Amino acid sequence: MKENTNNIPVYSLSPMTDELMYQIIFCMEDQAGSYLFDMAEGVPSQKEFTTGSADERKARYREIPSWKPADGFRIMEKFVSSLRNPIFREKLKESLAMGKGVFRSFKNTLKEEPAVERLWFYFKEREIKRSIYIWYEQLSEISYLEQLGEPEQDTSELILSDFVISENREKWTKYILEIGESRLHDEFSGVDYPLNEILVQEYQKTWGHFDNKWLMIFVESPMEDFAGFIGAEPLTPDDATLIYSVKHLYVEPRYRGLGIFKLLADSLCARAAEIGADRIIIELSGKSSVISPALEQRGFVPFSERVSLDLEKWKRIQQAE
Repeated sequence: MKENTNNIPVYSLSPMTDELMYQIIFCMEDQAGSYLFDMAEGVPSQKEFTTGSADERKARYREIPSWKPADGFRIMEKFVSSLRNPIFREKLKESLAMGKGVFRSFKNTLKEEPAVERLWFYFKEREIKRSIYIWYEQLSEISYLEQLGEPEQDTSELILSDFVISENREKWTKYILEIGESRLHDEFSGVDYPLNEILVQEYQKTWGHFDNKWLMIFVESPMEDFAGFIGAEPLTPDDATLIYSVKHLYVEPRYRGLGIFKLLADSLCARAAEIGADRIIIELSGKSSVISPALEQRGFVPFSERVSLDLEKWKRIQQAE
């Protein structure tokens, strides 16, 4: 365990174990209880037993993966779609379309064939475990970024000496366009369809459309390879105010986790302050959302959030409850 400059602990996570996995599954499915993940102890803990100041609690405790009726219904739909037995596939489809009592109907249909029921339990456990692994991986990455956000002096100097900051947009414009054409889908791979496609389309409409008024910061490796870049568009709500809105943010996969984002963000802030800008806005989506804690450590304050609702599934859940 380390501490940041405010003497707030920054925790490291141990590898996931089977015991921890089943503890988290129990907490997710316990609709009567309310749990948080204790980063210090590495186990789930009931909310009423958490301790410490507001800052200490924010650093120590994190939300466990959500598990609501909508999540269960989504896995049921996915299981039915994957089922090869045509008879029970159709029966289970009918039970999902019933509306009220859908969960009980689904379970009763499964009990008609123990082999299909066992297959469902295996499928459900695998899906829950997959979501927990993804959550735990993201939590570990956030924890790592929080530690990376306040590196020791020798580590910071090593990174700064190894990588080069550049504003040479002519050198990398063609490469940036190639990223927009071939790699944006991967950046939103963790977002459900069709929202991932909507986000890709949004980004591709503006990707690479920058001019000389933009702030563009690039990072190059010691071998002068492209490592990452950040691009910010100037906004002028009035004659006296200059705001830069970050529209492009990308770090090459092989250089992620090395502090490249820190170099980009700090260099952009320094350059914007140098020319008299008032504020910087960064919108996070897709895989870039994991850097939110690192941004907050640097003084960024959240001010908006986009959420979505699948209305067809919402209607089914409302009918089932």
